[in-house]
Amino acid sequence: MVHAWGRDDAEVQRIASEVVIRTDGVLRAEGPDRGGGTGWSVSFDLVVPSAIDLLLKTRNGGIAVADVRGNLVFEAQNGGISVAFLVAVQGRSRRR
Repeated sequence: MVHAWGRDDAEVQRIASEVVIRTDGVLRAEGPDRGGGTGWSVSFDLVVPSAIDLLLKTRNGGIAVADVRGNLVFEAQNGGISVAFLVAVQGRSRRR
């Protein structure tokens, strides 16, 4: 889900329309520069097979993972972490 904010509705619509979700081997979001009371964010909610290895990274957002039996490696910059019912976990959370 794309969230955008700005000074008026037209600006919010413009910002949201410039956010692109990339799926070329790495799931990620790209969008316009933020500042001056404007910005955007993206939330991903993924359903994956339980026997899968995951490498997750986030900036300014959290990571929540449950019921994964594969290896989980993650890094959350400026975000919280929630894990439940996992087998192998290696992770880091840091504030900048």
